[in-house]
Amino acid sequence: MTESVFLKSGYPSLVWKSAAPTSLSLDKSWHLLKTEMDKNTRKVRNEDINPCIEESSGSQKCLDAYNYDKSMCSAYFQRYKNCRKYWHNIMVQRRRDGVSPCMPTAAERQEMLAAIGGKPY
Repeated sequence: MTESVFLKSGYPSLVWKSAAPTSLSLDKSWHLLKTEMDKNTRKVRNEDINPCIEESSGSQKCLDAYNYDKSMCSAYFQRYKNCRKYWHNIMVQRRRDGVSPCMPTAAERQEMLAAIGGKPY
């Protein structure tokens, strides 16, 4: 539904009018948003998908401890960035080599880290 409005320049401009949202549509939107957030949260907390959960948790705990003063947590942030960079490079290499899945599972990652003597980041 549109309505024509004339601007000072004399040219018409279309203004879109939408129907007022009903409580049913708001409830449905909230449910979809909540479901999407839950799905993303599960994805981030899944050890097979996210290899840097430990580093992410460390960063979050540091922020909580220092009242979100980011300057106090730069070492944690750097550790997280290094972790993401390391596993991203592994994922890219596996994709080039045709290995599936691109991201090694949590068990495979543990074996890889044990073989090189710990975390390289």
